[in-house]
Amino acid sequence: MSNNETKNQKCAVECDCGCDKSCEMGDKTLIRDILKTVIMGSQSIDVTREYVESEGFQSYLCELQSTYQELIKETENIMRSKGITEDILSSVREAFTRGMVKMGMMGTHSDEKVAEQLIKGTTMGLETIGNNLNVNGCYSEDIVAHAETVEDTLNQSIKELRKWLV
Repeated sequence: MSNNETKNQKCAVECDCGCDKSCEMGDKTLIRDILKTVIMGSQSIDVTREYVESEGFQSYLCELQSTYQELIKETENIMRSKGITEDILSSVREAFTRGMVKMGMMGTHSDEKVAEQLIKGTTMGLETIGNNLNVNGCYSEDIVAHAETVEDTLNQSIKELRKWLV
């Protein structure tokens, strides 16, 4: 039995809240966490871009940012189609995230330091999405497929970012 079949099988279980249909909480939680992850990835690139020294790394980050922007759009489209609200990151939380990334840089202009910070954030995003997929178990197939696409993108970006570590 495939991983998706196992997850979908768990969906047949009635909701804990006592309603007569299965809950959509798994979908909401996973898709919101995906959106948070790709938004934070994009924000991290915005914040760390000024610390990048080489043109090659700058170019890669521009491509990665573009990929994140596409993932944000795709995620928001899925959310709209499912009627899931998008009020994820308040401006205070966004400012906090940006501030934390900037603090992590500590004024160091280094491709290696930027790569380290981006790898840390990307790894946290992967853990969040992975935990959702492994714990909650009840998701729409399109959301699982999107989560897997995001995971593949994040894993690939970690491989690429490792090239910039000395």
